[in-house]
Amino acid sequence: MKFATALLNLALVGLASAGNFTNPLRQSGPDPFIVYDHDTSSYLFMQTSGNGLRVTKTPTLDGIRDSANEKLVFQNQDMKDNPSVWAGEIHKIDGNWYIYYSHKDAVWVVSGGSDPVGEYKDPVRLYDRGWSLDNTVLLVGGKNYLVYSCHSSDVSDNTIGGSSICISPLVTPTQIDQDQVTVVSRPEQTWEQSGGNTSEGPQAFSWAGQTYITYSASFCSTPDYSLGLLHLTGDDPMDAALWTKKTDAPVFKSGNGEYGPGHNGMFISPDGTELWNVYHATWHPEGQCGDDRSTFAMRVDTTNGLNFGSPVTPGVYQAPSGEGGATGQKSIIYSNSTTPLTEPTTIAAYASPEALSAPTTIGVVEAAQATVTALVDSRSCAESQSKRKRSRLIPDAY
Repeated sequence: MKFATALLNLALVGLASAGNFTNPLRQSGPDPFIVYDHDTSSYLFMQTSGNGLRVTKTPTLDGIRDSANEKLVFQNQDMKDNPSVWAGEIHKIDGNWYIYYSHKDAVWVVSGGSDPVGEYKDPVRLYDRGWSLDNTVLLVGGKNYLVYSCHSSDVSDNTIGGSSICISPLVTPTQIDQDQVTVVSRPEQTWEQSGGNTSEGPQAFSWAGQTYITYSASFCSTPDYSLGLLHLTGDDPMDAALWTKKTDAPVFKSGNGEYGPGHNGMFISPDGTELWNVYHATWHPEGQCGDDRSTFAMRVDTTNGLNFGSPVTPGVYQAPSGEGGATGQKSIIYSNSTTPLTEPTTIAAYASPEALSAPTTIGVVEAAQATVTALVDSRSCAESQSKRKRSRLIPDAY
């Protein structure tokens, strides 16, 4: 049996050739984040992994599976109490790279240079007036903002309880205006309250001139852990009234034998024509907050609004547009998801590859018609030290 399984694994490796990739990208990969860097023609990937921040740099999506592409760029020296860091994501601001992450129920940032896999140092706590997690960067109107999970009782009247989604202006890449905090979403819907009132892991992105935030709803130890969606209907992200929520149901939830899909990141294909979702999910029907969460990537259908579809199953898929090569062996099913936006949304066609040549101020490709400011999201809900690996007929590089 072991010999037969090994042969099948080798066969799947062969299928994931140029132009293809294999899901899951990581057998154990909670809180994933991906951004495509055009300066180096590389995907940059991060996930929660102990007390260090690690960046994987690879020219192909499938290369995320190879541990040889991963580098430890920051080791947390604060070993008191809980030394773990989680939900790291890498952003380029004014030519330099920064990693935003969570540690001891607070949001932090470390500073790098022009090399995304160079040294990072000088950790700074960004918000010290209350509980905060899962910070990410939002670019609107040429200004940067920090989006994070907060206890709304720390910043305003708390009529719901639990964790909410907050926004503050970024004064510099390592400083926010703590006097300006806006709560843009509270867990008031039933589907946001399974296992506890929870809104965490926000991920901000723009597509075709529209700005959105995905976030993880409900607690990670339940199969109801899922993705919600916020849509900015005006120009000021600090105005809570301008954010609308898809309230009737999550836009992405358990399905196809994958449970608790969440703490996602959004990224754009190398040629700028496709919007992609990277997320973790577990094979445990009851949900999971620890290491038994795998990383998956799938394309978002932008034909009519934003359709996130249903979680993909393990197998070989076509790589993001721009990698070229063979056709994927499995298709993505979108029919099980409703269109996430209740109001009409215009998704304009992508203009041209040339429009993507200049990086934005946060290091994510910005086109005239389609921009993805990808930042990830998610907190490792209860940092399990379990060493169990997912038992799949898919080769595991870890």
